[in-house]
Amino acid sequence: MKNTILGMCFVFFIVISMSIIYTIDGRRIRKEETVDSLSSAIESSMQALVDNKYKISNNEEFIADFTEALLVQIESDFTVTINILDIDYEKKILSIEVIEHYQHPNGKPATVACVKTVIFEQDIDSSLTEANRQVKITYMIPGNGTNIIYKEFSIKKGCEIIIPQSPSIDGKAFIEWTLNGSQYILMDSDQNKVKVNEDISLYAEFN
Repeated sequence: MKNTILGMCFVFFIVISMSIIYTIDGRRIRKEETVDSLSSAIESSMQALVDNKYKISNNEEFIADFTEALLVQIESDFTVTINILDIDYEKKILSIEVIEHYQHPNGKPATVACVKTVIFEQDIDSSLTEANRQVKITYMIPGNGTNIIYKEFSIKKGCEIIIPQSPSIDGKAFIEWTLNGSQYILMDSDQNKVKVNEDISLYAEFN
């Protein structure tokens, strides 16, 4: 009798232990699934806007597109609640909370939630803007009591400098261009034009 009771207790202990393990493991799997699905859905929705694969003209269409993409990613058959925390299709801002409702092996209801926020356009546009940013090169020469613009050029950031013809002033010979009082080297040791990454104003020196 005693052995029977001990055996039943042991079996009960095993069942409880397995139930706990399945519960923890099931929650972990669903958490990972929800996070992965949310990330993939947001990325695909955002990329569609950036690539202009099809027209999304308002937040409602953006939400519908995202929801469709998310449901494709989620493989489980349990109920999913999607809370839109913040959205702006023009700025491509999306903040989402996804809650998945499921049941533990013991029948007890449970949920797993994931929140994700992205500002997709900012990263893309900032890199594009930086890559296409124009810088200005201004060449100044002495005028009547003040410096005047001799030549001015706008080039794409990181491109080679444009060098104008050396200026001339009656009775004086041009020596060099200076920046902040020091000689500005227009050509490197290999006789390649230097590249300009910011606006600069160069001043002509004469003797």
